[in-house]
Amino acid sequence: MDVEDILDEAIQYGERRLLTITGDRSLEIASDIANLWLSKKDGRVLIATHKGVGIEHLDIDESKTTSIDFDQTGAILGGTWDILIADLTYQFRANDLGRLIEVVRGGGIILLTTPRVEEWLSMLTDFQKRFIVPPFEDRGVGNLFKRRFLNFLGKPGTFLLGDEIKGELKGKLAQEREKPNPVGDPILDICATKDQQRALSSLLDAVKGKKRAFILTANRGRGKSAVIGLALAHILTKTKIKRAVVTSPSLEGIQTLFEFLMRGLDAIDVKYEPLIRDGYVIDVKFKGRNAFFLTPDSAAEVSVKLKVVDEAAAIPISTLFRILHTSKFAIFSSTVHGYEGAGRGFTLRFLKRIRRSNIPFVEERMEEPIRYPPGDPVEKWLYDFLLLNAEPGDPPSISSPEEAKYIAIDLEEVDEDFLKKFYGIYVLAHYRNRPNDLATLLDAPHHFARALVYGEEPIVSLHIAEEGDLPSSVLDDMVKGKRDVPGHIIPSRVVLHYDFRSFGRLSGWRIVRIATHPDLQGRGFGTRALEEVELEAK
Repeated sequence: MDVEDILDEAIQYGERRLLTITGDRSLEIASDIANLWLSKKDGRVLIATHKGVGIEHLDIDESKTTSIDFDQTGAILGGTWDILIADLTYQFRANDLGRLIEVVRGGGIILLTTPRVEEWLSMLTDFQKRFIVPPFEDRGVGNLFKRRFLNFLGKPGTFLLGDEIKGELKGKLAQEREKPNPVGDPILDICATKDQQRALSSLLDAVKGKKRAFILTANRGRGKSAVIGLALAHILTKTKIKRAVVTSPSLEGIQTLFEFLMRGLDAIDVKYEPLIRDGYVIDVKFKGRNAFFLTPDSAAEVSVKLKVVDEAAAIPISTLFRILHTSKFAIFSSTVHGYEGAGRGFTLRFLKRIRRSNIPFVEERMEEPIRYPPGDPVEKWLYDFLLLNAEPGDPPSISSPEEAKYIAIDLEEVDEDFLKKFYGIYVLAHYRNRPNDLATLLDAPHHFARALVYGEEPIVSLHIAEEGDLPSSVLDDMVKGKRDVPGHIIPSRVVLHYDFRSFGRLSGWRIVRIATHPDLQGRGFGTRALEEVELEAK
């Protein structure tokens, strides 16, 4: 097996392949591999580096490339490329990896570059330098996240290219996609998959019917924002509804929605005028109608017939219901698994409450990826590596909190199955899954994990940070400069806002995250865990 075999397999099977290249010439080799792929097929290349360092080693036709800094990865969501080259030498953020890998289409390749493994493990990336906080020194920063990454390479669809290739050719022919049938509606015919077409038709039927809400969930990369944008184009031009409020935790996250609203309007020859602020579309006006962005709190205050909430899991459920009650029809979308997915927890909690309210609604789940075939091995690798699909295990049969055991988790030795269940409790309970949180737990010297378990099953998961014990010099700088000390949230607040300087000398624990298995909540397990933390901290 050689590199060309890997590229041929990706192109033949329509699946993606990921190669991590280590060594002093890793970027030059990545450039050669990208050009080899481009000699077989035309395509676009996305290049991600830390402040442009190393880009001079790449020799690829500039007309085919898009170059970004890792700080710009949020701007590329919604785009599609055939090849990704990402140099991880100086920056290795889990969030970036989750975003970048998603935008590569089926048949494409992901090329990740590092120095020699031993050298990379011994150096700190820019992300790891954030963990150098007093009184800890840089030698206390771990590299478990890098080791986890290296250990996961060689699984199906992924390869480590050093002195030899680690990995196996295990491609399988992707089933030919069943393309959506043209239905004679210019907007519906934009849909890239039958799954999108089905969800869009269901949404439009719900608007015409006597429903009050539509809830759309999907893993990342399924095209749900596109569906909602197309739906807005249809609703605002073909019904009596003239205005729509669009809200989201961030303006960045809804740009794909606005893009497909405008594509839908283009398809039916409706002229429109987008209002752009700081590079982001915030309003699209046409024929006396418009769809415009408001923050979640503002969206909850105005009375408008149609409201759209993107990434609803990041917004308090109380705010979602205020949005619902000040509209005639509301659309809610949420990412289940994938970068910043909320797990199934949000949907379960939201549906439970909406059912109690006797509000008629429709729920749809989208499954089919837009850019690559179902079952793509690189997606599975990414989800496993970053615990993007982590969920708790089945709840154990336990009668009382006293039967559980409080344990410290050795993150170097922890069993993968236990880690997935431990982390899955956060996701299903009430936390969004940000990959950087995993890297922080694994590598920050002042962060550690505890759990309440019954047998081998985690019941309560705790992520804790040690804070305080600050030297006088640090406290002096803090007071003079009126600035926080990174990694010390509680001492910083107390010292700065209450002028309580000596508080910063004390040592304490801050609970970063705590969650109880959803099926065991309200039975005292969380309280027992907190009591144990208090005892240990003393």
